Amino acid sequence: MVAEFVANGEAEIAVQQMSELVSMKGTDLVGPFPPELNLISQITVAIAAGSKKQEAATAFIKFFTGPDVAPAIKAKGMDPG
Repeated sequence: MVAEFVANGEAEIAVQQMSELVSMKGTDLVGPFPPELNLISQITVAIAAGSKKQEAATAFIKFFTGPDVAPAIKAKGMDPG
């Protein structure tokens, strides 16, 4: 990770996904880029057509995208959308 160079003193600044920076010890998160420069990485999910655990996968997706998980997602630097 780019932020490791900051943490070990090899660089003074890093530009990296916020979710990867928030837990990096030895760095201070300054904040996101302004909206006009901020690139969004959209995370998607799918269930394989031949999955033997379709119900379990659907339940997991429903749980993970529900409101109870949103605070944990935000705490890791992501936007649950």
